[in-house]
Amino acid sequence: MRYIAYNPLVYINTMDYKYFATLFASVVISSCCVYLLALLFRRLKFFCNASGVPQAGGLAIGAVVCIGGLILSLSFAVSSGFYKALIPSGLLTLCAGLWDDKYEFAAAGKIVTQLVAAAILIALGVRTHIVFLNDLGNIIVTVIWVLLITNAFNLLDIMDGLCAAVTMSVAFGLLIVCIFNFDTQLSFLLAVLLGSIAGFLPFNLPPARLYLGNSGSHFLGFVLAAISMQMSFASISNQTALLSPVFIMGFPIFDTVFVSLMRLSNGRSALKKSRDHLALRFLKLGHSKLNALFFMTFGALSFVVSGVVLSQVSSRAGVFLIAVVMSGGFVLARVMSKVSIDG
Repeated sequence: MRYIAYNPLVYINTMDYKYFATLFASVVISSCCVYLLALLFRRLKFFCNASGVPQAGGLAIGAVVCIGGLILSLSFAVSSGFYKALIPSGLLTLCAGLWDDKYEFAAAGKIVTQLVAAAILIALGVRTHIVFLNDLGNIIVTVIWVLLITNAFNLLDIMDGLCAAVTMSVAFGLLIVCIFNFDTQLSFLLAVLLGSIAGFLPFNLPPARLYLGNSGSHFLGFVLAAISMQMSFASISNQTALLSPVFIMGFPIFDTVFVSLMRLSNGRSALKKSRDHLALRFLKLGHSKLNALFFMTFGALSFVVSGVVLSQVSSRAGVFLIAVVMSGGFVLARVMSKVSIDG
């Protein structure tokens, strides 16, 4: 997360068709690769859970994103430091998730692995760059951000298609900001990420024929956290835009906070699994899985749009937008908290 001044209209007008054609090609190629891998894993019944459904969706996505990142790092030789940090830390997160899918990682083990992955990012120069914080402050924010987003996306993977659909929404929002900022390097990586999820999603829609697994949800959250720290969102004159990534990824954060508060209010540990999730409350209201998925994705898109707009408007308008979104979130939380999950 950085401060920078830019005019998106100027940048968009300077782009040529080759840029958008390359973005589109990145989406198509990565989508086809993940689709073929997903099809192969499903037919081979590779890495299945107790119900016989493969949990290798995250492995397919992770492989394509990491290979795509490696290719991009060679294309952007001058600025490939980000990929040198992202690929090993992302692979560590992915492998830890695969272990968790197979052998059940303890919560402490997950946190330690995520801390090590965050340390790799920081050691190789990937962290927040908030100007009113010193180096130690930015390192602390980086660690909190990585842990929060990684686990928020994992917590969101509670229903068929949900984590993948929300990830697509968030990645698209970040891509729009990158286009406004003419950030070619991250635009292509986000295009690869979008394409990989698009290739996987048809297998994951209700009823799912392939799961992300903990490997996929942890990996996607970690990668999005890392990318957002490398992006530029705000100028010195528009400091409210610094909250843009928080709002773009606001729905997973909102869901995490909601679930944690519901567990605590019912005398449960915030870390203990329960049925307090927003998505499961929609099902409890009588909605089908597809309808619940639609409502949740719409909520995610609402946060994404507000975050993209927040990165472009004045500070005064930004304060108003923040107030509106937070008020809407409070109302949603109040309504959904009254839905009984027992019985």
